[in-house]
Formats: sequence, structure tokens, C-alpha cells
Amino acid sequence: MIEQKDITIGIITAGSNFEKQRNLDDVIQKASTNVPQAKIILVGGEKSYSEYLNVSHIKFDESQKSKWITRKKNIIVNNCKTEILVLCHDYIEFPPDWFDKWNEFGWDWDYAVNVVNTVDGQRDSDLNSFCHPLVPAWHKMPLELCTEENFPYTYVSGGYWLVKTEFMKKVPLNENLCWGQGEDLEWCLRARQIGKFKYNKNCIVKYNVKR
Repeated sequence: MIEQKDITIGIITAGSNFEKQRNLDDVIQKASTNVPQAKIILVGGEKSYSEYLNVSHIKFDESQKSKWITRKKNIIVNNCKTEILVLCHDYIEFPPDWFDKWNEFGWDWDYAVNVVNTVDGQRDSDLNSFCHPLVPAWHKMPLELCTEENFPYTYVSGGYWLVKTEFMKKVPLNENLCWGQGEDLEWCLRARQIGKFKYNKNCIVKYNVKR
């Protein structure tokens, strides 16, 4: 069994306008309340976030390269001190039962994901087809096909996933790629060669904004 203190929630953002910042504050507050002992590492954004005692904020120069999310996530990995790491964007809301659902499911994996819903409660693209014979490429996998025998034909969306920190250090994101350049697919193609993947159908996170 994993303790909450062994979990880091890594969030990337480029938030600057008021609405985006308010949404990010909501994400941090929900994560802090619902996974209270977890550490939070935030990369990007213009605030200091000093009001959150559990948040380590790392500034990021957005002028280096546009939408350089692979670099941001690797920075989180390199600063993570816990066994379990959640990598996510700044719109993922953690429900009160998130930690319990993962403890029930178990931690016997190298990387994993659970159901991700939109703000309207519809399932979004958490696990997608890459070359599945029954599901067109880039389309989300039906829940009934989110099973071990189908995993070799899939990839995890880069907006949210869980990973063992040491595994992520062995298989870092490719910093030559940025958002929208298939960086999540490229990582999964490497990760699945050496890692064990699992899908938790009983845990759900959701977006806190429309996307």
C-alpha cells in the first residue's frame, strides 16, 4: 500500500490571464484537499504560489521554445522525491476518492492511467488507439477494450498519467518535441518496450474547464 506522502502531483502551466489562473488555483486547492499529504510541483505560471505550503513552484521561461511541455515535465521528474508521480496539465481536478481508488487498484505498474472525463462528465481521450485493428488511430479506446491484451496497440494521452518516478527517469520525455507534435505517443512507444502499463477503470478525474 502506498501512503499519500509517497505521491507527487506534477502540474504544468503557462497560466497568465485571470481566468486561467483562477482555474489553476481551483486545481491546486482540490488536489491539496483531496490528496492532502501529497507534494505538488508546479512548473510555469507567473504567481509565486507562496500561499500553498505544499506547492514547490518552479519558474519557466516561456520564450525558450513555444509550448515546450516536454521540458516542463522532465523538470518535474528531476525534482520529484517520491515513488509515485502524477504528471498532468493545469485543468485536471482530483476527486475526494482518487487516492482510495488507486490504493484499491494497486500500484503494480510502471505507468498507468484512469478514466478522464470532461467538465460535462463525458469520457475524454485518456487511452487512445495507435494501431488497434478495431479502433481508428487517435480515437479513444472503448472501456471494454482497455484491457491488457489491447495495451500494445494504444498510447496514453499526455494531459494526465501516473508513473513511477524512477521509471520516468529511465524513459524521459523527448525534449525535441513540443505540445501537438505527438510527444505523448513517442514517449509511450518507448515506455511500452520496457514498462508495465495498467488502466484503472474505477477511478475518475475530470477537467475543470471546457476543452
